[in-house]
Amino acid sequence: MSFEPILLESINYFQPKNIATMKYRNAFFTILFASALMLSSCWKVDYFPCVSPRGANVKEERFTGYFDGINLRLPAKVYVNYGKEPSISVIAPENIQEYIETKSTGNTLVIDNSRCLKTTNNDIIIYVTMPDITFLRVAGSGNIIVDSFLYEESISAEVSGSGSIYLSGEFDRVYCSVSGSGKIDMTGSSYIQNSQISGSGRVDALDMVSELVDIKISGSGQAWVFATKRLDARISGSGKVYYKGNPAININISGSGNVIHL
Repeated sequence: MSFEPILLESINYFQPKNIATMKYRNAFFTILFASALMLSSCWKVDYFPCVSPRGANVKEERFTGYFDGINLRLPAKVYVNYGKEPSISVIAPENIQEYIETKSTGNTLVIDNSRCLKTTNNDIIIYVTMPDITFLRVAGSGNIIVDSFLYEESISAEVSGSGSIYLSGEFDRVYCSVSGSGKIDMTGSSYIQNSQISGSGRVDALDMVSELVDIKISGSGQAWVFATKRLDARISGSGKVYYKGNPAININISGSGNVIHL
């Protein structure tokens, strides 16, 4: 049996019928190749199958370099306190301790998992002590709880997903960003507070007294703020801003949103 007809048929099949077809085909294979590269870089070796927590909790002390920010990327509760020397304590079931990563990247402590874990926020508890704090980020459903920091120049708090950040302290400038259904709670004081909400998330800062507040909502999110001098509120969608104080007000609403004085 000759394979020549089959070979010729295959070659003819892949031959472009015109220049436009060739361009579309080249674009398709380019996108396919790029997607394969992205997937291969995102997947971790031996990431599956998922591991469920078992056994008694054990405590591990972790050591990294200096950091003034935290990036939480797995379901866990992280308690942050002020201290001159940085320290990290991880409390979790023994069989998953090895899969909980704590590493310093630049000046950021990255908390992640090297393998798929079937855990909740109550399964992994992490205590962090740090002398300075400038950046907090939660990606997913984790929680970061920051006890009172007496003074910092500025801090950025970001939630992407359904997680939450509780922040207490005195700051010159506070920047908050919520994307998704997450939440940021703040207490203390600041000179400038900048908050952005995209989605159905919320920022609760009624107990964060700020002189200047700038809040932007895109979607159905809600914000509670305390402004003493000026409030700038921009809403696109059905979001709401509730505020205390008697500041000068600048409001821009596109949609059914509202700004309400408490």
